[in-house]
Amino acid sequence: MLFKTLCEYLEKLSLTSKRLEITSILAKLFKEASSCEIYETVFLSLGTLNPQYKAIKFNIADKMMVRILSKAYTIPERDILKKYKELGDLGKTAELFSESFVKQETEVLEVYQKLKRIAMEEGAGSQERKVHLMSMLLKSLDRIGAKYACKIILGTMRLGFSEITVIEALSWMEKDDKTLKKQIEEKYRIYPNIGFIAKEFKENGLFGIKDIHIETGVPILSARCQRVDTAKDIIKRHKTSAIEYKYDGTRVQAHLDRNKLSPAPLVKTFTRNLEETTNMFPDIVSAILDSVKAQSAILDCEAIGVDPKTGEFVPFQITIKRKRKHNVKKTAKEIPLKLIVFDILFYNRKSQIHLPFVERRKILESIIKESDKIIIAPEIVVDNTNKFMEVFNTAIEKGLEGIVAKDLTASYTVGSRGYAWIKFKREEKGTLEDTLEPVVLGYYRGAGQRAKFGIGAFLVGVLDEKEDNFKTIAKIGTGLTDEQWVRLKRRCDKIKLLEKPKNYIVPKELFCDIWCEPNILTSIRADDITISPIHTAGYALRFPRLVDFRDDISTKDATTVQEFKNLYKLWKK
Repeated sequence: MLFKTLCEYLEKLSLTSKRLEITSILAKLFKEASSCEIYETVFLSLGTLNPQYKAIKFNIADKMMVRILSKAYTIPERDILKKYKELGDLGKTAELFSESFVKQETEVLEVYQKLKRIAMEEGAGSQERKVHLMSMLLKSLDRIGAKYACKIILGTMRLGFSEITVIEALSWMEKDDKTLKKQIEEKYRIYPNIGFIAKEFKENGLFGIKDIHIETGVPILSARCQRVDTAKDIIKRHKTSAIEYKYDGTRVQAHLDRNKLSPAPLVKTFTRNLEETTNMFPDIVSAILDSVKAQSAILDCEAIGVDPKTGEFVPFQITIKRKRKHNVKKTAKEIPLKLIVFDILFYNRKSQIHLPFVERRKILESIIKESDKIIIAPEIVVDNTNKFMEVFNTAIEKGLEGIVAKDLTASYTVGSRGYAWIKFKREEKGTLEDTLEPVVLGYYRGAGQRAKFGIGAFLVGVLDEKEDNFKTIAKIGTGLTDEQWVRLKRRCDKIKLLEKPKNYIVPKELFCDIWCEPNILTSIRADDITISPIHTAGYALRFPRLVDFRDDISTKDATTVQEFKNLYKLWKK
């Protein structure tokens, strides 16, 4: 397939916000792509080169792209910059200056390989090499090709769909309906490389993906907790629950394989949003090698910072400072981590996710040698509400978030929220004690005292997983410190957009002055949830206030519309 053909499909996608139409266009694109190029086609359509756990960053910002366009089209940088300020989009700027007579015969595979080479450039002189390579690529592309090559590199595709829509499109490609979505998504949840799955599916349909299994080094989509209203509800569902304390740390999925030597045994760690963090956590790596008595294992854990002087757990805001690429050894000494292991998903080359929790727990207890760096999550088994509340109150007294109740008979719910795990954080105080994690969609310019900040309120939304879009739940203008207002504006301005993305479902009366990409997640608390005739989620937060920013999770982990509705029902009981 020619890159021009791919870009023509991308252009069609940019002109619609209708989910079914997007799915139909993608299905036609995937049907036209051959099996030897569908991997690259899928990822380029998503505006990237690889799955999240193998992400490659281009590290090319707007300023460098202006240099690239100047070099490619022999036009002064000031002219490029002037037109960019006018259009507000460097992809459109490239499209404008690109030579109209270029007849693009460059194929998708060739463009993909060139983009990958650009991204892999590093070390001394890498910026100049990137400028040269990208300018040469642009010279070979026609206008629409130049437009989308720039957008891919700058991360500004914003076509309004994710891997879930790709999965539906693959089903439509094969069957002209979405009947195969469930089977494809099941494989994606245990092996989240949508390009690889598309390739195998393109070649042999469902038969092609049947042998895709859990593999060390490839993260699994984490199970997530459901909410209920009372301890009585939990006991009613579980009969008998294993209760674990809910720690305010960072989720870690740890992979070990002593059979994969390079030259040391393979040890990798991943976040809940599939980002690899192995190099950030050398203390976790050593703890796993020393304390996990298995040839191979995948563990679900929580890492929490420890005060080296007192031995006490530190707040989340301190723990998260360990997620850094520089001064790793120094920070590890200042904020050592304790790994609390609470589940096992893979053991000695076999998946464990279908086993009941009680059996998985027995395996954990048999292979983890506890130390000051790694422990198994303490659990208390209860079968009545009085004992449950006793454990919950103890957790609160310890300054913890709450508890997680686990069904002893349940399998591991990969990549979804289910009642196998139920978090319980709310106390009956007349306020909504549990927090939500909505996404910042944009902000409103400040007035009065906040004029000096340039921001006076911001709009948040929740994820509609079925529609693959965001719907509003609150406009927030209180509860932030001066420092937080400044910080929020700075972060929004770095990812601001010229217009509202088509997958933001916002009523006109709530349109923001400045829109931004859905990359800023928050932790929000409110007094109540009410039915709303204005907010597009159908419900709204009453007296919402910011607790903190959630830099440890991704957009995919945002509170969903369905979860928000469920929370409303629980709150109104």
